[in-house]
Amino acid sequence: MAISDPITENPVITKYKELVATRINNQIVYHDGNLPDSKFAHQFAGNQGGISTTPDLIDAPITAQDMYNVLLKDVNRFTRIRRFSASINISGAGGGGLTPNLNQSGSQTDRRTQATENMNFSCEWVTAFPDTTLRNDFKQKWGRFGVDDLTAATQLCEDAKVKSAVANRAGSIVATARSVSNQVGILSSRHRFDLDSSDVTNNLSAGQVIDDAALEVLFNALYNAWSAKAISGSPVSFSMTMCHSNCHSNCHASRGRR
Repeated sequence: MAISDPITENPVITKYKELVATRINNQIVYHDGNLPDSKFAHQFAGNQGGISTTPDLIDAPITAQDMYNVLLKDVNRFTRIRRFSASINISGAGGGGLTPNLNQSGSQTDRRTQATENMNFSCEWVTAFPDTTLRNDFKQKWGRFGVDDLTAATQLCEDAKVKSAVANRAGSIVATARSVSNQVGILSSRHRFDLDSSDVTNNLSAGQVIDDAALEVLFNALYNAWSAKAISGSPVSFSMTMCHSNCHSNCHASRGRR
């Protein structure tokens, strides 16, 4: 049966959230409140509840192409929810590096570099957002667009600024060598990916009665396109190498030569 005749906004969004948005959000394991390690805070942006959106379908008769375009744009808001692997490596710790190691502030180069990069991505996107030329330049530089919603993009920029500031003013810390592999997290926008019409087939066509079955085909196609890259694709990998206090000078001499 058709959801409504003519089809309108609310029933479509309700079903979309059930079959796409909620399914994606439910896979989040790591987030701002559950980090693999506090020193990776800058790589995450969001809580366990995930991402909340309201696709901008006009509450009036909706065409098949309108629906496809709007929902494809919306699912791109979720592409920073994905698999990742993270590791902290301790140089010169001895004994496998499995005991706490005091690290001088200068040994946090990786952490600070990553936090600054994430901030630059998020905030440069806010500047580029209103201008097509700047958007294209941004993609040329970074290899992808940012989140296609100015309000969300601005919030991600502000979040990245705070986390970068924390990383850059941190003093000596205690770290333990560890790794987390192939887990799902809600990551910073630097780690999102783009989905387009080559990833999602539009099964809806002009003149077609859009019923529950047709919508489920589209919603499943959107979810599967996300899953193919976010879950089945290669995970994002980030790591940092820290120097044991016993080898601080030698370690940094070695890092400087790399």
